[in-house]
Amino acid sequence: MSKFAYTSILLITIVAASLLFAILSLVGNSSMASKLMSSISVVPCALLLFAHYRGWRWTPQALVITLIVLIIISAPTNLQTTVFISPLVPCVIAAALLSPWWAIGSFLVAFVGAVTSAALRGGVTSIESIQTLKSENLILLLMTAVGITVASGVLRSAQQAALASARQAEAERDQVELKSRELATANDQMNEQIGQQRQLLELVSTLETPVVQLADGILFSPVVGHVDTRRAQALTARLLRAVADQRARLVILDIGGVVVMDTAVAQALLLTARSLRLLGCDVMISGISAGVALTLTDLGIGLEDIKTVRSPQEALTLFASGDKLGRNGKAALFN
Repeated sequence: MSKFAYTSILLITIVAASLLFAILSLVGNSSMASKLMSSISVVPCALLLFAHYRGWRWTPQALVITLIVLIIISAPTNLQTTVFISPLVPCVIAAALLSPWWAIGSFLVAFVGAVTSAALRGGVTSIESIQTLKSENLILLLMTAVGITVASGVLRSAQQAALASARQAEAERDQVELKSRELATANDQMNEQIGQQRQLLELVSTLETPVVQLADGILFSPVVGHVDTRRAQALTARLLRAVADQRARLVILDIGGVVVMDTAVAQALLLTARSLRLLGCDVMISGISAGVALTLTDLGIGLEDIKTVRSPQEALTLFASGDKLGRNGKAALFN
């Protein structure tokens, strides 16, 4: 519970106790002064309760001071009993609502004030009653007040440590949330970069293995630069997908831009051509230079299964004139 709730409970309890004491004084055999004091003590406590619910911030201090004043005013001339009980009331309340210094200070003021008030009002009788007080009882009373004060200090230290731990935990939680948001932002940025890189890779792959539709059923794929295993696989996959999607009947592979032709490149081109022929599509290779032809001859690699032409235009001419691979009486392309 909050300090406001604790203060409310104490004020309600004190007002109820004051009313009960006032009623007992009125119906009992107490003196007129005692009855008047019991009745009057209800008023300041009720006013403090009203001010507390109105939001007055000094209610705990005013409550402790009011109790001290009431104890001093109402102290009987015979202190044998009162001196051991009354000063502890503001001490306990100050320990609960205020600070340890308020607790021990309120006890000392209430005790000294009660004794002084009784001595001034009772004269010789009060002085004699004070002299009869046992030192053991005074020491016990002081130890009780000190114990209440120390307990208040320990509880407040524990409360402050708990509050500090809570603040630290809250700060760490805020840092964790901040880092989580930063990680989430970094993750989003990384995902965005990965997406951009994927798009760039797809663009590069498209540029590395372009497939252009020259006419209905005719695809043209120029191969430029060095052809390695990865690029050959990408070219084969792209051509197979394009042939299947467009139902192409002829693919023209132009290798005029291939500078170096070795066994691996030749085998890759042969594999691509055979894969396309399995889909029922004819393949022509154009652009074989003299150097590439000499290299293929030296390596002992032949392209007997594949029709070769000088240029893509020648391939289109042959395809248009009916010189294409066919069955059921059609002219054969690869003679």
